[in-house]
Amino acid sequence: MFDAIYGIVDMLWVSQIGIEAFYAIGVSIPISSLIFSFGDSIGQGTNSMMSRFIGSGDYEGAYNTLIHGIIITNIIWLILVLCLVFARGILYNLKQADSYILTFEYLIPIIIFAYVFLQTNMLSETLQAEGNSRTPTILIISSNILNIILDPIFIFNFNFGIHGAAMATVLSSMVPFIVFMYLYLHGKTKIPLKKEYFKFKSYILVEIFKVSLFCGT
Repeated sequence: MFDAIYGIVDMLWVSQIGIEAFYAIGVSIPISSLIFSFGDSIGQGTNSMMSRFIGSGDYEGAYNTLIHGIIITNIIWLILVLCLVFARGILYNLKQADSYILTFEYLIPIIIFAYVFLQTNMLSETLQAEGNSRTPTILIISSNILNIILDPIFIFNFNFGIHGAAMATVLSSMVPFIVFMYLYLHGKTKIPLKKEYFKFKSYILVEIFKVSLFCGT
């Protein structure tokens, strides 16, 4: 629900620019929603595997699983950036010249900074594996509120138009991302994020993807 609010708020503000901008946001929202869902699904898969390790007393297995989840989201981000190149040809077939340009003004920042969305949603899920659901909830709600505030400023006050809506979404998502990284990298969580715990295990990847697939469907 909170992921969807980003797109809904952007659409409400951008609709005041014109019909082409409104159309461009409508085309872009399914893509941005897909990016958010990737982070959620991988996070839920990682959460499930971490919880199983913690339940069996294998804490190093949980630490290792966290790193596997982050690696998967990194790979997904690289694939998304590569897909951006091919998306130009697909969206051009819409034969809406103005909307085509506006669509990419919105999508380019969203996809380039998809790393932030993916990691934020993934770490939001993994933090709950250690019993902390309050912090992710507060951060995501705060991010949505910040997006509501920044949208009109970037769109109208700074006159960035639809590009400003994307910038507002990226900047507001930076807040939970920075906090999550701080918590994990500075030992503020029960499950630390340290590279020395990483040992590649193919079965961990399989289990993460199995749960992610079911959560995604």
